[in-house]
Amino acid sequence: MLGADPFRLLDQKFRALATELQHWSSYKIGSINLQLVMTREVILQFDQEQDRWQLTPWEAALHRVLKMKVLGLASLVHTIM
Repeated sequence: MLGADPFRLLDQKFRALATELQHWSSYKIGSINLQLVMTREVILQFDQEQDRWQLTPWEAALHRVLKMKVLGLASLVHTIM
């Protein structure tokens, strides 16, 4: 593209890069918001079960892991936004 406006070329390259980064993000990270909603829902289910009876050691451990995952996902969302 001889004689093309260099700023227009740069703009096109940035737009293409942005599109590729969005595809990469959705492939590698997935929908962070969806993961966050799903994790919070499972935690809510554990909380409701915990009100009725004591969680098994395995359930209690998973509950703790999911709470840590929510913190990480929320931090990631905050960083991205």
